[in-house]
Amino acid sequence: MTLGGLAIAIGLLVDCAVVVVENAFERLGHDNPFVIALVTALMAIAGTIYNVALLMLGIATYRRFASSGT
Repeated sequence: MTLGGLAIAIGLLVDCAVVVVENAFERLGHDNPFVIALVTALMAIAGTIYNVALLMLGIATYRRFASSGT
């Protein structure tokens, strides 16, 4: 894995963590218990995280097999 790929992966991880924390704090403001707020915040962006993981896996798989022919 190149240094650029590693930087992108770490950036996506940090970005997803920030979004979860922001959503959790917003839901805590609606007088929800902590666990309920955290679970609903995670469920709100679970599809996005799943799609980004599939996209990165697809790109890595393509790069792996595309570069093996040369």
